[in-house]
Amino acid sequence: MYCTVSLFPELLAVPLLLQLLLAFSSFLGGIKFYRYIKRRKDFKGSSFEGPVSVFVPCKGAEEGLRENLEKVLNCGRDETEFLFVVESGSDEAVPVIEKLIEKDKSAQLIFAGNATDSGQKVHNLIQAVKAVGEESEAFVFVDSDARPAPGWINTLLQPLVDEGIGCSTGYRWFLQEAGGLATLLRSAWNASIASSLGDETSSNFCWGGAMAVRRKVFEELKIAEKWKGTLSDDFTLTNVLGATDYRVHFEPKNLTASVGNCDFAELLEFTTRQMKITRIYSPKHFAVSMIGSSIFAISVACMVAALYFSTGIVFWSFLTLCLSIWMLGSMKAALRVYAVSNVLRDNTHAIGGQYFWHVLLWPISTLLFLLVDFLALLSRRIVWRGIAYELVSDKRIRILDE
Repeated sequence: MYCTVSLFPELLAVPLLLQLLLAFSSFLGGIKFYRYIKRRKDFKGSSFEGPVSVFVPCKGAEEGLRENLEKVLNCGRDETEFLFVVESGSDEAVPVIEKLIEKDKSAQLIFAGNATDSGQKVHNLIQAVKAVGEESEAFVFVDSDARPAPGWINTLLQPLVDEGIGCSTGYRWFLQEAGGLATLLRSAWNASIASSLGDETSSNFCWGGAMAVRRKVFEELKIAEKWKGTLSDDFTLTNVLGATDYRVHFEPKNLTASVGNCDFAELLEFTTRQMKITRIYSPKHFAVSMIGSSIFAISVACMVAALYFSTGIVFWSFLTLCLSIWMLGSMKAALRVYAVSNVLRDNTHAIGGQYFWHVLLWPISTLLFLLVDFLALLSRRIVWRGIAYELVSDKRIRILDE
């Protein structure tokens, strides 16, 4: 082995040089992400006018539910109705919702019933859409684990003034309460997905935790009908819009805090579920994740081998190469956190505590992508909010008995 490495160090250098190019390209993407957020954070365009319906699907009394829903209702906008929707009256979220909306005439609670051929969340949304008033001109969707900033609806709706935009979307940013390595790793893992969004509307995707669609577009494209039989409301909407001339706009001001902690089992369950859904609904994004994380893993193996077996100038050359890759990834991680701190201003203390951990954990989060990508290849079964599903295709699921 020593002779092989001594005679052919270039064999180990090839994947490292490739990873260096990818790291540099990724860093440039981080700069682009920062500039986009900086440009959009102070943008003030024409306001979207007209009545709006906000859909909030809920299931279970999750951590921070009351605080999250209070933030949802604190939208600072007139002509807005809120439709909270659950499976049944026995749902643990019902008492929390009823307490919050008991004096709010703009809000109502809907019982959707059991899903039979769709994911429960999708089923809830389909039923809730049927309950909106005829005057509503836009549909806004928000998840119960999201904690949006004040005035969030106006910033999410504003891009819809451009009728070429089919969906205006935000994305989640995980914030820790008590810390913990698993919680911080989840945040670093998710952050790399957030920074893939930007001004390139052709590569943007919808996020069901904070997205807005004109009612005209929703009905024109028959979204409720397209949702039937599916699990993912946002990926399905992304795919439908992708077959049209409508664009997906990412609105940085709607980067949305998702506050809570997790252990390593919950981390693995969440990340694997996300990639299983991505594999079925967006094979292109899944392939990019698989290829990119595989190249990184091979590079790490080559780093270890090169540094262990080489000596002299060869050792120092490899060390410089390895440090360059790490530095580029670390600078992107830090720049990403700084960019997000400019829009999540109500959470600056929690975000400030993420710099060190995102810089430290980005290599591990990249390897985590590879692990969960492989796990996603092994099974189409997921458990989401206590319900087991089999992802037969992007248009059909099977609800499993537990």
